[in-house]
Amino acid sequence: MESSRLNSTWGGNLVDMVRFKYILEIIEKRILSATPGKVGKVLLDELTGIGDSYPELISNVRGRGLMCAFDLPDGDKRDAFLSQDVGEQGHDPAQRRSVHPFPPASEHQ
Repeated sequence: MESSRLNSTWGGNLVDMVRFKYILEIIEKRILSATPGKVGKVLLDELTGIGDSYPELISNVRGRGLMCAFDLPDGDKRDAFLSQDVGEQGHDPAQRRSVHPFPPASEHQ
C-alpha cells in the first residue's frame, strides 16, 4: 500500500480508522464503563465474605472496581497462595503479604 498523507497503523485507510473509532466507543460504553463496577463489587463482596469466615487467613480486604486486594498472614503464605493455579494474581513486592486478583473485565467470562 502506498503511503498517504494520513499515515497511520492502517497505512492511511480512513475507513479502517473510522471503524476502529466506533469499536472503541462500543467497548467503552458496554464493557469498560459498567462492567468493572459490577464485577468488582462481586469480587469485593466474595473476598469480604471469605475474610469474615477466615479472619486468621484473610485480612484487610479492600478495593474499588477491579482494583481489589487482600492480605494473608505472612509472605510465605502469600507465596504459597500465588503458586497455586487459582487464576491470574499479582502482588506488590513492597507489600509482602498482599494479593491483587486480576478478574476478567467481562461479566460473561
